[in-house]
Amino acid sequence: MKLTVRQGFCLMSAFLLGNVLSGIGGLGQGEKIGYLSVFLSYGIFLLFVFFYHSIFTKNESSDFFSIIEKLFSPILQKIVFTIIAVGAFLSALFSVANYMEFIAVSTYHKTPITICLILVLALVLYLCLSREKAMGRYAEIVLPIILIAIFLLFFFGIRQWNFENLTRSFPPVTLFQQGISLFSGPFSEIIFIYFLSGSLYDNKKITKISIWAGFLVTVLFSGIYLFNLLILGENLMKISQFPTFSAASVVKVGTVIERAETLITFSYSFCDILYSAVCLLVCIKALGHLFSLTKKAKKITAVIAVILLGFIWFILKRTVTVQALYPIVTVILLPLTAGLPLTMFCLTLIHPKRKNQ
Repeated sequence: MKLTVRQGFCLMSAFLLGNVLSGIGGLGQGEKIGYLSVFLSYGIFLLFVFFYHSIFTKNESSDFFSIIEKLFSPILQKIVFTIIAVGAFLSALFSVANYMEFIAVSTYHKTPITICLILVLALVLYLCLSREKAMGRYAEIVLPIILIAIFLLFFFGIRQWNFENLTRSFPPVTLFQQGISLFSGPFSEIIFIYFLSGSLYDNKKITKISIWAGFLVTVLFSGIYLFNLLILGENLMKISQFPTFSAASVVKVGTVIERAETLITFSYSFCDILYSAVCLLVCIKALGHLFSLTKKAKKITAVIAVILLGFIWFILKRTVTVQALYPIVTVILLPLTAGLPLTMFCLTLIHPKRKNQ
């Protein structure tokens, strides 16, 4: 069952907000000039949207997995499906780990972290088993709530803005490097939505949705970064793991809302759950193509994958921090998020010539 254009737009926008909403401008983002470099990263994103559009158009299909089967030999197909499954699972794992750390260091100090983990994984599993249509409806509901929350946060935070925090010059090289960094996360991860494209919408619709969803997220990222910078300043942003939450905790809202950071907590929770569910569904789809799984086997695999997510998280939280995990996961995902679409684009260009020969 196809999603509506509105559901597709909301799904893609909420997914791109993903697990970075609370960390914009924080640790692991290099020089803190995100409000400018995010537009450069959007330009790179548009280039990749063109690659995807060409892949779908020239192969006359909007099903990413079918195109992979068309372009690659059987052995290479298995390798590609394995890379997709591993990459999607790692993305879901990092998302869950980042959210659990957010819960641990932010608001719910007295709530057992295990209970929070079980609730999050249960919601992720439910969305995964309910598949794309449920995710589209979920995103259609939560995205307007997120936009309203961000608007209220900006409105109440105006009194705490300090425009002296904007006085700084930016080396062009640093600006370019930061733009590349921001593309690697989150914009390059749009490929996970494209893996679901065969069940969502046709080529023309998904291209238009991608452009507008990417633009919305770019404006939001730039605005949130400025919000953080104007309130915290660059030095505090550098040492803050979740700068958006830290900035929101400074905002005074009087009697309207007791704690402004609650707006970010709910917004981040909605996006993170959706992000993890999409990545898990892509993992299951890839495994389905790799091992020719039945529908029942896919559901069982999803349950096992969620249990495995929780088990690995318990191990990781005792051995490594999310900050240490982030660059490792980013590097591992690059062959999938950047290398695969570029390879498929090149193969698409030469594939007709092969066919004619």
